[in-house]
Amino acid sequence: VLSVFFLQPAVQGLDCTETVDNRRFLDIEPATECNVDLEEYSTIRGRSYIGIAMWTGCAFIFAAVVIRGGQSEFAFLAQKMKPKLFWWELLLVLRKVCAMLAVTGLSSRKVEAWFW
Repeated sequence: VLSVFFLQPAVQGLDCTETVDNRRFLDIEPATECNVDLEEYSTIRGRSYIGIAMWTGCAFIFAAVVIRGGQSEFAFLAQKMKPKLFWWELLLVLRKVCAMLAVTGLSSRKVEAWFW
């Protein structure tokens, strides 16, 4: 339900690579220079932040519903889970996000790090 792969497109709008002449360009759109003074990059960057904020908001809403409603709210997701271990899904999502952020932070090619 709350896949870290929904977060990937938002992060791609912030992923820039520096060239030999010290200019930075978006990896997903090499023609776009990563310069906040340029309107095109500012738009992409703003949308990336909105996407990250929306994903984070959905993660908190999901966590609140799981904690408050328990297994009954998401019976279709938790049919094989024991009631006392239902919260484990939240830890799995958190683990995925932490692993992806760590790999992305340590990688020089951020887009490829998502599939590492």
